[in-house]
Formats: sequence, structure tokens, C-alpha cells
Amino acid sequence: MERDTAEFARGWKAAWESHDVAALVELCAPDVVWDEPALDETLHGQEQVRTFLVATFEAFPDVRCEVGPVCPAPDGHTIFVPYRFAGTMTGAWKPLGIAPTGARVDFLAIDRIQVRDGVVVRYETYYDSLRVVRQIGALPRIGSRADRAMRRLQHLQARWQRLNRGVRPASARSA
Repeated sequence: MERDTAEFARGWKAAWESHDVAALVELCAPDVVWDEPALDETLHGQEQVRTFLVATFEAFPDVRCEVGPVCPAPDGHTIFVPYRFAGTMTGAWKPLGIAPTGARVDFLAIDRIQVRDGVVVRYETYYDSLRVVRQIGALPRIGSRADRAMRRLQHLQARWQRLNRGVRPASARSA
């Protein structure tokens, strides 16, 4: 791992673990590209990243970001950073328009970060976003009454879509 990448990784870990938005943004290039599965659109630039980070730490003020060992890729510019995100949603998560639920989240994730000249040029994070939205209460628990009702609605919607597209289900085609 290049020296500047190793130094970057130490700063990145310290900033996440201390909720230091200013330090995280400073570790990003002015034109950083930031992909987060919770968002519909990719973020571009430090200001969009700052807004997202502030909103995340406001929604989960007690969050613990336990950052694991950094794994460098052979290219010398990409690192993989495993982490655990655990906290309570006591504030609104503004990027998604979700009201505070008081629910606890706890999930594992991994970042893929491209670093050039000691700053992030591209950030991608991967985690089970469906599990997270269930944990915060934005979707019902599997097997609950609400979950069963949503599945019935999805089946109706799928049937409607097939009818509008003239597609027959596989079970009907084999008969």
C-alpha cells in the first residue's frame, strides 16, 4: 500500500469513529463521486457528501462506526474497508425523508474507496439495505401481518404489470 494511502486510511478510520464530518469531507476530492445504496442518486462533490454525512450523524447520533483493518487492492489506489455501523435512529434521516423511529440498527458493510493524492475520488459502500430498512422500521418484519399484506399487494401489482405487457406467468405458459 502506498504511504499516502496508508496515512489516508488512518485518518479515514479516526474521522468515522469520532463522527468528524469536517475531517471526512476534507479527505474527499472536491469532485468526489459517492455511491450509497440508501440513495437513489450518486452524490457528486464535497457539499453533497457533507450534507449526507451530517444528516446521517443527526439521524443516528449515538452511532458507533467500528472500522476494521484496511485491505489494499493491488492497484495501490483502491482500498477496502470493512466496518460495523450500530446506532439508534432518534433523528429524521433527511436524505430519505424517514421520520425517527427510535429503532436500533446494527449491520456490517464494506467500503470500496479509490484514493488519489491522499483523498477519496470515488467511494462505494455495500451493505444489506433491505435489512437496514427493516431494522429502522421503514419496512415490516418478515412474516408480520404488514409483511403478508405487502406481499399480497406486490402480487397484485405484478399481475397488473404482466397483463399490461401481455406476459403470461411461467406456470401458465407450461400448461
